[in-house]
Amino acid sequence: MLVAAERYQRLVFKPARPLGRHQEILLNPFRTHLKGQVVSSASGKPIANAHIRLDGEVYTTDPEGEFTSQKTAPGYYLLEIKAPGFQAEKTLVFLEERPSRRTVKIHPAFSGEATPTL
Repeated sequence: MLVAAERYQRLVFKPARPLGRHQEILLNPFRTHLKGQVVSSASGKPIANAHIRLDGEVYTTDPEGEFTSQKTAPGYYLLEIKAPGFQAEKTLVFLEERPSRRTVKIHPAFSGEATPTL
């Protein structure tokens, strides 16, 4: 017997005896897991205290620039990153049914006048 529902893990089982007319079957919801790190595109160094917004939830990076998020359903999510001294970054990420790891590079904010080079 196969039991399936959107956003839930499928269950396949073969009953040892015939089932009655009504049965209750509990399915586990998918839980995605994203572990990420925010680094400077200029230096490659981790950025602590960056604010991450993912599907309405807000996270803050630790001293190593890392953050962790758990969502209930796989799919595409908009990842927004803001940190003092850096340009805000928005990127689309796909969270799978298995744990994912992403490193996101953000650019230092431009301050001052540019000096043209020829």
